[in-house]
Amino acid sequence: KKTQSDKLNVIGGSRHVFNYLLDNVLPELKELGFNSDSIKGVIDPIQGIFVENSIDRKLLIQAGIKDFDKTKEIFLSKKDEIEKIYTNVVENIILQSAKEVILEREGNVLSDVELNTKARSLIMCEDLGALTIPVKAVMKKYKLFGMRNAARSNPYDSTHIHREINQNERGNFWTISTHDTPSYKNIFAEFDIERQQAHIDYVSSEMELDRGELSDKNNFWKFIQAKVARMFAGDKNPKTPNNVMLNWLDIFDIDKQYNTPGLYDKTKNWVLRVVGSSENFEKKYYEELLPNNKGVDIFNALSLALRVCKDDKNNDKLRDELNRLSLIAKE
Repeated sequence: KKTQSDKLNVIGGSRHVFNYLLDNVLPELKELGFNSDSIKGVIDPIQGIFVENSIDRKLLIQAGIKDFDKTKEIFLSKKDEIEKIYTNVVENIILQSAKEVILEREGNVLSDVELNTKARSLIMCEDLGALTIPVKAVMKKYKLFGMRNAARSNPYDSTHIHREINQNERGNFWTISTHDTPSYKNIFAEFDIERQQAHIDYVSSEMELDRGELSDKNNFWKFIQAKVARMFAGDKNPKTPNNVMLNWLDIFDIDKQYNTPGLYDKTKNWVLRVVGSSENFEKKYYEELLPNNKGVDIFNALSLALRVCKDDKNNDKLRDELNRLSLIAKE
């Protein structure tokens, strides 16, 4: 379970947005004495902080919100104005850039509806933490994809927002770690034995793999491969598009964390690199990692995923090619 401190750290990760709101949109809050540390009352997390007696509301009040209802009133009165700002950014910058990418790739052969649909499919919004009301409204308006992180999910809990099923029916990118978390290997290491075994049981069953091999601590690579393959397999229907995002920490077997939310230290956050400036990341991947069964072998993971998608007649041929590429990559 997340502690109160954990939740507040997640909330604190959005201070830059709040500073912008304070300076440009909600100056009334400054008159009430709010600053970037105490303006958490304008957040609307997934569970909803405005629900009477909710845990989130209590946390925010304990964090120093002296006049919650006044904050809510001011924020909601500016909701349309703030939403308009976000809409302009999405419409004139983000979607326009996505359209230009598609036109360059496919030429001017699509209808406006097709172009808009494809443009939206290229956009991924970070919605794992605290969300403001306007962001949620704009994501809904444009049907933009969010993210689902299956790293800590309970695969057997149908109510869990990151449950390990094909989340893309709701239009999301599925991942097992993000820029704001450790690599999946390190996340998994934090689990107790019972929780680890539950995830191993689930993945081995879903991917039709030997449970004993996936439980081998001396060959943890096999479980990571199966976990990644589980994402690509989705609902096991090859006709269902799966949006999968792999964290480079997982791909390159890096134990450090790229960004720690709420930590404002330019010497620690966002400075990690795959290799040094004088090194070659391809050499590291093909000569150091794959031959030693480390990192993520994307060819092998895709082959494992295709193996359980049994209603696709082209699977065997494609799997053979992926397996061949996997062997070549390790030579």
